[in-house]
Amino acid sequence: MKLLFVKKRTEMGLSQYAVARRMRKDPGSVAKLEKPKANPTWKTICRYAKAIGVQPWQLIDGAPNGNQAIPCE
Repeated sequence: MKLLFVKKRTEMGLSQYAVARRMRKDPGSVAKLEKPKANPTWKTICRYAKAIGVQPWQLIDGAPNGNQAIPCE
């Protein structure tokens, strides 16, 4: 599964620092999440999505639009 964290974050005009503040994490944690080999949990994907203002499925390459099969809460 390819995640689009960096692409979506930059599209939203946010820095890693801004995302880290919104997630209440340190910027190093966000940098680790954005690495290609990262394997975040669904909960973490949901938190990241909320922090940048997108739906979680938008962070997954190839996910169908509007796919809400797995809720965040």
